[in-house]
Amino acid sequence: VGCKNVEVYTWRMMVPVVFIYLFSGFTFFVLKQNFVHWMELRMDFLGRGDKTIDPQHHFSLMVENIPMELRSDEALQAYFEKLFPGKVHSASVIMNLPNLESLAARRLRLARRLEKAIAVYHATCERPTHTVGQRKMNVAGVDCGVPLSSGVGCCHARDREVHVVKEDGPLPPPG
Repeated sequence: VGCKNVEVYTWRMMVPVVFIYLFSGFTFFVLKQNFVHWMELRMDFLGRGDKTIDPQHHFSLMVENIPMELRSDEALQAYFEKLFPGKVHSASVIMNLPNLESLAARRLRLARRLEKAIAVYHATCERPTHTVGQRKMNVAGVDCGVPLSSGVGCCHARDREVHVVKEDGPLPPPG
């Protein structure tokens, strides 16, 4: 069944066209209603805010390329108080975030290496070694640079024991 079997200028040819116009009109009507509802909610949120969020966050600004003489909390707040008297809540100068992010990533890598070293120790009862400055290969988030001894995978009675290592305490003795 197709339009090829229908004569050219008959009412049956106009049914799909009318249906497409009606369906498109309904779709645009629903989209407009949703947009109006979303705008009402958005304006309400921006006007009153959320009870779980501090209202000060709605009026905060991020200022970049601050001159060297204004790179302290007190100096920056005094400068903005001079520009907008009585309207400044607080001013904070944030330290260099790229350095902070790289240090946090390095800390995470070191914590993972430490956890892996403790797991290797519990599996082999031998302390893993690490050469300072040795590059580590990372595959799918797993460090693959520490060689494991051939004892991994063998099951001994001592491997079934559970050792609890306290934060400040030494590792349990092997065996």
